[in-house]
Amino acid sequence: MRKLRIFGYCARSARVAVAQAIGREPYTSPPHDVITFVPGWMENHDLLYFRLHGEDREGGQGRLAWYGDWGFEALNAERIRKADLGGAVAVVANCYGGDGDPMVEALYRSGCAAVVAGGGVNVGARVKVLGTDLLVQWVIRMMRVGFEIERALRWARVRLAMSGWRASDRDAARFEVVRRERC
Repeated sequence: MRKLRIFGYCARSARVAVAQAIGREPYTSPPHDVITFVPGWMENHDLLYFRLHGEDREGGQGRLAWYGDWGFEALNAERIRKADLGGAVAVVANCYGGDGDPMVEALYRSGCAAVVAGGGVNVGARVKVLGTDLLVQWVIRMMRVGFEIERALRWARVRLAMSGWRASDRDAARFEVVRRERC
C-alpha cells in the first residue's frame, strides 16, 4: 500500500465532509484567505483536493480566484504560481472548475501532473461523504494501491455508479482529467 501525502483546502462549511474524505483536517476559508494562505502548504504532496467556491464567468474570463464561505477570496492564481507542485494530482471540486477555469492552468503551470475537475455547479454535502468527496475518497484509495490517476478515476466512477440515484454522485461521475490545451 502506497503512502500518499494529501493536502486539502475547502470552504469552512465543507470541513467535516472533506476531512472524512481525505483522512485529515483540511485548511479552511475562513479563517484562511488569499492573504494568510501560504503557497508552500501545497508543496510536497501527491494529491491536492480543493473544495472551495468557483464562479461562473463566460469562458472563464476574469476568473482568477476561488472563494471560501461568505465570499472570502481563498486562493488566487498568483498564489498558486508561487508554489512548486512537483507532479501532484489536483482534484478541483469547485463549481465551474472544468469550464475553462484559469486557476486550473495555474495548477498546471505550477507543476501539477494532472487536474481533475467537473463543469457547472458541483453538488456536495457539509457532513456526509458523497459527490465529489466520495470521488476523491475513492481516487485516494485507488492511488494508494498503485493506480495512476486515469485508472483511479475510472474506478472511482464505478463506485459512484452504485449510488447514482443521488444527483451529487451523478455529477461527480462526470469529472475528468482536464487537458492542458482546454485551459
